[in-house]
Amino acid sequence: MKILHTADWHLGQRLYNGEQYREEEHNLFLRWLLDLLRNEPVDALLIAGDIFDTGYPPNFAIRQYYNFLNEARHLCRNIIITGGNHDAVATLNAPRDLLQTLQIHVIGGAAENIADEIVLINDANAQPIGVVAAVPFLRQTDIRSAVAGETYTEKLQQIKEGIKQHYRQVCDLMLPYRQQGLPLVAMGHLFAAGSETSDSEREIHIGNQAQVYVESFPAEFDYVALGHIHKPQIIAQKQHIRYCGSPIALSFSERQDPKQVVMVSFETPNNTPQIELRHIPAFRPLVRMIGSPHEIEQQINAFEVPDALLMPWVEIHLQLEQEQADWNERIKTMAIGKNMDILNIKILNLPQNRLANARPVDLNLSLREWNHQDIFAERCREAGYETPPRNLLQAFSEIVESCS
Repeated sequence: MKILHTADWHLGQRLYNGEQYREEEHNLFLRWLLDLLRNEPVDALLIAGDIFDTGYPPNFAIRQYYNFLNEARHLCRNIIITGGNHDAVATLNAPRDLLQTLQIHVIGGAAENIADEIVLINDANAQPIGVVAAVPFLRQTDIRSAVAGETYTEKLQQIKEGIKQHYRQVCDLMLPYRQQGLPLVAMGHLFAAGSETSDSEREIHIGNQAQVYVESFPAEFDYVALGHIHKPQIIAQKQHIRYCGSPIALSFSERQDPKQVVMVSFETPNNTPQIELRHIPAFRPLVRMIGSPHEIEQQINAFEVPDALLMPWVEIHLQLEQEQADWNERIKTMAIGKNMDILNIKILNLPQNRLANARPVDLNLSLREWNHQDIFAERCREAGYETPPRNLLQAFSEIVESCS
């Protein structure tokens, strides 16, 4: 059996003030992926969560999704899609029965009958060649029951144990297939202990403190295809447990991360996974420039356009000793004719008494650039806390988690 592992597409994603949609980049990625499936056929395509960036994606993102599936079904016999923490379960599951007739399996949320998360992979002759545990993002309500008076630590432990038990249960149901010599593959959308995150991942499971350890994945799994973390990486030095990463840089913090999909073939008789990476081109470069006004001017003048299909987007980190309101326009004037689009200019290194009372708008940041933890920390500072107390952070994290 040969599979292709991808995740975290985030169709419909926007940067900064919401005007910079990623539609062009996603169109190019999806076209690239279809070409890959055409040139290197696989038995199954696995998409491990966060297909969309929000639970209610824009119409163009929904069109991208269905147009891709319509073409991909002619290139791949089995397509398996699981929901992520950004995806609305109802949105993914609505066309599930229709897509099932096309051999497109959608598991938007934890199934009432856990056996429904098991997908058998067949070859061109309708013979079984592998089996996949299509486990979606597991929400608290899927894996634990609230207990009156439980502590924060007890709540975290219940979440960890619930995730571990879910994988154990689905694996136990798959063991008869293992006895037939079929490779067992698991999917997941979660935060694995030791993984390296970027700015664009939203916190899940109470600030990611309920991180999952590799021991939560039964040893019987021959490969574990993970989503949620956008930087490609292997977990706990286990080559068969890995994140493929997002296909495009979803924030400037990911601008230098490699983007890839993972091709996995299983060699008999032990079903040892043979792993190969397929690197995705950077369709639109994201560039960050840091320095004083003079240094920024030098970087703009020396900028060479990368070999890419779309115009580079640039983020400026401007270091100033005192506030000067005209720098935004001056820098944008410098960039005229340089084949770059400056999306944002952040002002750094203002005097401390200026920063102490700063509001987000004063720092030239839009609300979209702040995550909820940053906003809460700023509110605590306004209330007189130099560092937010741990009990307040825990309470706030629980509120955020209950709303996810």
